[in-house]
Amino acid sequence: MSKHTDMTPDTPEEETYEGILGDFQEQEEEAAQETAEAGPDVAAPARKQGNSGARTVAAIAAAAVLVGCVSYMGITRMRAAMPRTAATSATCTVTNKMMTYCFHEMLDMYESSYGAENLLNYYGLDITKPLKEQSFPASEGTTWFDNVMESVKSNVTEQIILTEAGKADGFEMSDTDEAVMEKSIESVDFSGYGNHVNAKDIRDAVNLEAYSSAYYYNVYNGFEITDEELNSYADKLKVCGVMGINIIYDTETTAEENAIGLDKAGAQKIANELIACTSEDAFMEKCSDYLKTYYDYSDEDVTNALPNMRNDAFAYVEGNQLSEWAFGDAAVHDTLSIEAEGSYGIYMLTKEPSLDDSKTVNVRHILFTTAQHGGDADAEAAMAECHELADKALEQWKKGEATEDSFGALALELSEDPGSVRAGGLYEHVYPGQMVTNFNDWCFDESRQPGDTATVETEYGVHVMYFVGDGGEKWRADADTAVRQEKYDAWYTEQQAKYPVTFNDDVINAIEG
Repeated sequence: MSKHTDMTPDTPEEETYEGILGDFQEQEEEAAQETAEAGPDVAAPARKQGNSGARTVAAIAAAAVLVGCVSYMGITRMRAAMPRTAATSATCTVTNKMMTYCFHEMLDMYESSYGAENLLNYYGLDITKPLKEQSFPASEGTTWFDNVMESVKSNVTEQIILTEAGKADGFEMSDTDEAVMEKSIESVDFSGYGNHVNAKDIRDAVNLEAYSSAYYYNVYNGFEITDEELNSYADKLKVCGVMGINIIYDTETTAEENAIGLDKAGAQKIANELIACTSEDAFMEKCSDYLKTYYDYSDEDVTNALPNMRNDAFAYVEGNQLSEWAFGDAAVHDTLSIEAEGSYGIYMLTKEPSLDDSKTVNVRHILFTTAQHGGDADAEAAMAECHELADKALEQWKKGEATEDSFGALALELSEDPGSVRAGGLYEHVYPGQMVTNFNDWCFDESRQPGDTATVETEYGVHVMYFVGDGGEKWRADADTAVRQEKYDAWYTEQQAKYPVTFNDDVINAIEG
């Protein structure tokens, strides 16, 4: 399983140095601000599931989502006795009951991706209360129900369009696709929806998800990508190395009144000393002095902070001041000062722009999650159960054919990881640092050989690992993803024009939530 992206805004009670990533990558700050304004983006779940070589289509990838017990205090299930049409296209109909399922699926994704506490503290969303009673902070006059439902409608639209296109193409789900769908349905606790959303309603909704997801992968993976197309992306995928620090000063008070004792003139003096540095060691030494003097950092604090001042994979973003400098005429050890209100950002180029040729690997795994085995009630017992299940699964595989194909088949049968179960537990082009620590360390152990197996414990549960082998250079994998995405986007735009989708907002707004 991959790491959760940290979507939690810093809310320190006192000034602390946040590190280079928060200082110079303006595009990341802007993206974070947009996320905070728009609410959690479940179309790009915070918990990345590794590089499967395809953009996960939000919610249609729920063909592989193993739905847990969907229950929320204070969120009432829909009470309409008879299904009503919520969305239609030429041949597809989505009922209000199917939309109810999708709505609560979306809430489950919010909670699993961000956590109930973070949703409340940083987004103001209390999932224990009716969403229609909670105002959406970024848009006056709208509620959290409106915001979540818009995401649901966007996902359902894509599911319907893909389904229409698949039918026109004569596409049929494979036995694997059918197995994933049945596994998904079997994992649903139907009692969580009450008597008004029944097994058929959920089966219809999951079938739409499954079919559209299967066809999406068929289209996405069906594009032929040439070396010429990959090489055309080379310049766009170059990265460079940058280190930097923000020198903060107070803009309204004198140095004596400033909490860290630094006015603009004092900050400028420190900035000039950093600009004059001609080596990384000299630059880091000045940064250390600054942190110790004005933030009272210990040697240990400084040691922990210095890595945050580096980014060895800084990507180009058009119009970004630091990007234009770093990818322009700057040479290694050149420095740049970017002045803003209340601060000087000082940066040094540490590595010239080049392609990221770091090694990637392909790996399969079978995951048993603590969440599926009573983790909330007794985390220790849940982990012990996961270990027992993982050991049994590995032993079962060893007693069989003990091949990669048999491992994939067993993953399809047993794995509780929605991000890889459809592919037989396969993650391709996994790069260093992408996955959670123990998973990552096992994959990139220097002694690792194709065919190696083991059980690995992470915060998600216990993984039965199978090492497939080398996944090639990272930049080539990234280029392949970029080219495929362009081709898919162009194809999908054509399908949107062919298969318009109509929503009945009166029916949708009558859904309780």
